Amino acid sequence: MYAKCGAVDNARKVFDEMPQRDIVSWNSMVRGYSSQGRWDQTSEFLERMRLEGFELNSVTSNTIICGLVYSSNHREALTLISQTRQRKAISALDSVSLLLGLKACSVIRYQTQGKEIHGLAIRSNFDELENIRNALITLYSKCHNIGYARIVHGFEHYLPIANSIVDMYCKSGRVSVAHKVFNMMVGHDKISYTALIAGYSSQRKGIAVRKLINEMISQGSEPDQIMIEVIRSVWSRLRNHVGCLFAWNHSSVAALVQHG
Repeated sequence: MYAKCGAVDNARKVFDEMPQRDIVSWNSMVRGYSSQGRWDQTSEFLERMRLEGFELNSVTSNTIICGLVYSSNHREALTLISQTRQRKAISALDSVSLLLGLKACSVIRYQTQGKEIHGLAIRSNFDELENIRNALITLYSKCHNIGYARIVHGFEHYLPIANSIVDMYCKSGRVSVAHKVFNMMVGHDKISYTALIAGYSSQRKGIAVRKLINEMISQGSEPDQIMIEVIRSVWSRLRNHVGCLFAWNHSSVAALVQHG
């Protein structure tokens, strides 16, 4: 009760005076400390639990892992997951645990441990869950492993995911890779084109930008306000640099850029 109310120090006094403690009392204390970000005390109780033969349940485990991930202690979160796996305490790891682990791996680009979590997801039959698949695609994409990302989920069929990958590569300066992903996609929308056009414009690739804009319009997709701002930015940045390259024939785009 004290731990749930945030009065962890009071809960600790009651806990220390208990003649016997069960798995519920241990998990309550660990959850109480971790929910307040008191990681030293959390670690202390985790070690004491192990010495007395108790294991975390999935709720407490996820509380700790979530707290670590969202306080940017990604390595510590992955260490906890790894230790839980090594002790064969798989019951303390569920799909939420693995999702948090994959998020941590994505942030710090830990592809090797991400693959281990991927394997655990397969063995636990979590790999078919959409949020796990999306997390795996994000991980492998951020680690520049498009091959694995395609194996996981044929992302080219899922426009929002594919668009985010294109955008990520463009923003990291790997526009040629972004274009490869773009070409894998079964369809494109304004977001797809906007991301790639912005990527090429940042590298002063006037011909590529012109080609993409013409392609988009030829497919019947009219520029929206975001696209207008991107095109206007491209025009102002590149027209002096590439001269007549931007004097393409599509008068509506030229008018759009010049007069907005």
